[in-house]
Amino acid sequence: MVGIVANLRRLVRGIGLDVVSYPRWNTAPWALKHLLPQLRITCVLDVGGHHGEYGLMLREMGYQGHIVSFEPVPESFAVLKERCAGDPRWHAHPYALGAEAGVLPLHITRESDFVSFLDPDLERGGHFATALAVERSQEVPVKRLDEVLDDCIAHISDPVLFLKSDTQGYDFHVLEGLGARIGEIRGLQIEVALQPLYRGMKGFNESISTLGELGFELFCLSPITHDESYRVIEYDCLMRRAPTST
Repeated sequence: MVGIVANLRRLVRGIGLDVVSYPRWNTAPWALKHLLPQLRITCVLDVGGHHGEYGLMLREMGYQGHIVSFEPVPESFAVLKERCAGDPRWHAHPYALGAEAGVLPLHITRESDFVSFLDPDLERGGHFATALAVERSQEVPVKRLDEVLDDCIAHISDPVLFLKSDTQGYDFHVLEGLGARIGEIRGLQIEVALQPLYRGMKGFNESISTLGELGFELFCLSPITHDESYRVIEYDCLMRRAPTST
């Protein structure tokens, strides 16, 4: 098998392609495949579930535990709900998470995976400016995670929690909404930006520093997007609770 793969790689590299293992080394799925078992995670909180892409990726890489997704945009939630309907360990909730409970206007962008509570910074957006264009605003319900967590995981015995938050610059508001229960999060994944695409979004250094103050240590950084000159815009940042944290 090794010889077959090596010959195939030599063949396809001639046309600018490659054959690699899945998940590919040093990517977020590769890191998750190693990190979730290390932390003995039994439940992944999928904040910003969109169309269920993250949950499907978890299943593809072999994670068999519970997934609890949150998605406030009705059109996206409908797709998410359909995708998790046949999975008894995957549940979805139709609201956003933040630092305060209430109702907030959500900016619905041309590309649905750029939806955010924050205003896009079109000057920094570069070739993402079209995707970041706000087409309308829609008020959506927002809840604090510490107020809904017990209900969301009531069906899970002895939950060990991992938090993924993909909310386009709003991730630290989600973390703030955990309050003292941040200590129950064994590991997390958020996006950290070298070039923030939204106004008011934390930069890279501030993000890493804040996560350290919350008791987490870095596990892996994996580039997500690049600008026209191939500089990294954002990283997937995977963290685990530092051994000395309580």
